[in-house]
Amino acid sequence: CCSGVAALRAAEDVVRLGRHQVAVAVGSELVSRTLRSDRFSQERSPGTDAEFLRWMLSDGAGAVVVEPAPRPDGLSLRIDWTHLVSHADRFPVCMYAGAADPDTIEPGSTWQDRPTPAEANAEGMLNLRQDTSILNNIVALGVEEYIALVRQGRIVPDEVDHLLVHY
Repeated sequence: CCSGVAALRAAEDVVRLGRHQVAVAVGSELVSRTLRSDRFSQERSPGTDAEFLRWMLSDGAGAVVVEPAPRPDGLSLRIDWTHLVSHADRFPVCMYAGAADPDTIEPGSTWQDRPTPAEANAEGMLNLRQDTSILNNIVALGVEEYIALVRQGRIVPDEVDHLLVHY
């Protein structure tokens, strides 16, 4: 979910450090092929909120060019700072693919342990799944992090032109 910001941070770092005069951060996703309705049946995807995933996720791509100074001939945005944080230790896995159940992953239980990808697919193991019951908790973490950054003085809401967040 934060790979785009991680790519932007890496591009910013190599330009700011002088390793390169220009860097491009690119992100793309082609998820629609894995979210076709015929891939999601109760038998193949138990516990999956397939409709939510099919509504929430989509294909897309974007890119940004990072340079050490504003362009003289067009729009430029300034990166003041980026902030990446993981709360992976706070909740169980909420989105996964490649296993029947993320709580019971152990050696021999993933799609790679099936004799063929077709057999894993028949069990629904190649489907993207999400436990939407914990999403409210995850969104609350995002709000808590934002409030913490405001309290630390890193974000002054009245001075914000653009704020890129996942949630």
